[in-house]
Amino acid sequence: DSRRILFAAACPGNAEPNAIWTASPDGQNLRQTSLRNSFNLDNLDSPGGMISLDQWVPHPDRLLLPRLAGDVAYIGSLPIFADGMAANGPFERITYGVGSEERVSASANGRLVLTSASRDSRVWGLSIDGNGKALGEPRELTAGLSDGLRGLSRDARFLAYASGLRNRALYLKDLTTGRQRAISPKAFALGAARFNATGTQVLFDVFASADVARLGWNAARLGVYEAPTSGGVPEVKHPPFENGELSDLLGHDKILYG
Repeated sequence: DSRRILFAAACPGNAEPNAIWTASPDGQNLRQTSLRNSFNLDNLDSPGGMISLDQWVPHPDRLLLPRLAGDVAYIGSLPIFADGMAANGPFERITYGVGSEERVSASANGRLVLTSASRDSRVWGLSIDGNGKALGEPRELTAGLSDGLRGLSRDARFLAYASGLRNRALYLKDLTTGRQRAISPKAFALGAARFNATGTQVLFDVFASADVARLGWNAARLGVYEAPTSGGVPEVKHPPFENGELSDLLGHDKILYG
C-alpha cells in the first residue's frame, strides 16, 4: 500500500550488522524490525553476504528475495506481519534453478519476473615461451563452480585460488602432485595471496565470515595469515596498522602493505 518501506542497512550508532528497518516514505517513523533473526547470518546465506529485499508483496504480506544454497542462488518468500516488524512463518523456497537467480519482481496477478544466470568460473593455465607465444593449449587447473586466481608461486608449483559463492575459502593446490587443501577460514571476502621467493610460505588476507556475522563488515578486522605450502596450520600475522591490505612480498621476504 506504499505506506511503509523496508530496507537492510548498517546504520550509524547501531552495532547490529545487516539490521532491517521500516520507515514511512517521508523518512519518518524509523524502527528496527526483528526480521534479521530470520536469516542465517552466521553462514551469510545471501548473495554477496548482504540481505537483499527485492519486493514486499501484500495479501498475504511476504518478502521476495534471493537466498543461497551452496553455490546456487534461488528465489524465496518470507511471510511477515502487515506492519513489517517481524516474520510470520518460515522461509519458503520458490524457484529450483541450477544457476544464480536474483532481482525478483511480482505482479498483482502472481506472475514473477526474475534474473537467472548460469556460469562457471575456473582457473586455467597456459605455458608461454620467452617471446610470450603460447606453447600448447590452455589447461584447466581448478574444477569448482566459482573459482578465482589469487596467486602463483614463482616456481609455478603452487596455486592459490578462492572458491565458492557462499563462505568462500582460499585453497592451495600443488600443481605437481595435484593435491589441494583449504588454508583459510570461511571468508566474507578474500584478498590477495603472495608466495615468498622460495615458494615455502604463502601470505594472504581475509575478512572471516564469523567475524563479519558477529561484528558487521564495517567493524570486522582484516586478518593476515601465513601458511607453509608443505602443510600445517596457518599463523595469524599482525600488520603494522589496522586493516592494512597485503600488497606484495618484496626481496628478502619483506611484506608490503597498502
